[in-house]
Amino acid sequence: MKNSIVYSFVFYFSILFAAILMLRTGDLDLSKINLNSGFIISILFLISGFLFYPFILNMILKFHGIPSNYTSCFTALGTTIFSKYIPGKVAMVYAIAYKLKIQKESEQFSKLFIYVIIFQVYIIIGGIVTGLFSVFQLEMISPFIKFISLGLIILSFFSLQSKYMFEKFTLIISKIVKSKFSVPCFKRKQIFILLCLSTFFWLIWGMGIYFFIDSTGIQIINPIHVIFLFPFSVSVGIVAVFSPGGFGIREGVFAGLLIALGSSISSAAEISILSRIWFILGEIIFFLISTIFPYLYTLYIKRHK
Repeated sequence: MKNSIVYSFVFYFSILFAAILMLRTGDLDLSKINLNSGFIISILFLISGFLFYPFILNMILKFHGIPSNYTSCFTALGTTIFSKYIPGKVAMVYAIAYKLKIQKESEQFSKLFIYVIIFQVYIIIGGIVTGLFSVFQLEMISPFIKFISLGLIILSFFSLQSKYMFEKFTLIISKIVKSKFSVPCFKRKQIFILLCLSTFFWLIWGMGIYFFIDSTGIQIINPIHVIFLFPFSVSVGIVAVFSPGGFGIREGVFAGLLIALGSSISSAAEISILSRIWFILGEIIFFLISTIFPYLYTLYIKRHK
């Protein structure tokens, strides 16, 4: 009952907080978007990315023997999509874990909480790996930052398959939530599969942003690189835990990378803001589908009983 009240608060407050934040920053100015064929293609890629997103979470849970299916992960991620706009990211992880707990009553909430964190880690690593393809070609980025990024990815890879690291990690979380449980580390093959899936997921959104920018008519240098730089900037925004939804951080990184490619400051700034509007449209669609579909499915089952 207590968790239900907290989840309800997170759910409704996140939507309210997101709406206020978007209105204050002006990110809901849809007049700047051209409704042409390029835009439609970009939306199809964007929605495809959101549809692929729950598949990764489902794979993580199945790898560790937790009964799961695509539908439950889709609903958990879709209905809580706006919780990321609450600063700190804890509310987002909590909301997703609680939604999964509703559908998996036999599983410990704290254990699901950890798996959601691990899911976010894979998503972040996948985005950074995808972006490094282009970042390593930018002369304005210092070699130190490039190799630090590469080093962190390698460290993450070994940490995910380290039994010692997982024992320490779960021990810390167990003390915080006051509930004993264990989470096994990932096998090397599982890590490889999940990183490949995460990278593919980011490339879908990368293709989407490429067609979206093309639809705006804004000219930028080496536009093919946005396929890889957009995932990198979004991942950095996720890491910035105290920035609601990565606001400001994501746009700043994306604009900076576009400028490093040779684009003008005005074009880079405009694209970074438009990309946020484009992405918010995808979030709204994802939220509506995940909210309405279960309701319609329940009605369908009731009528055909």
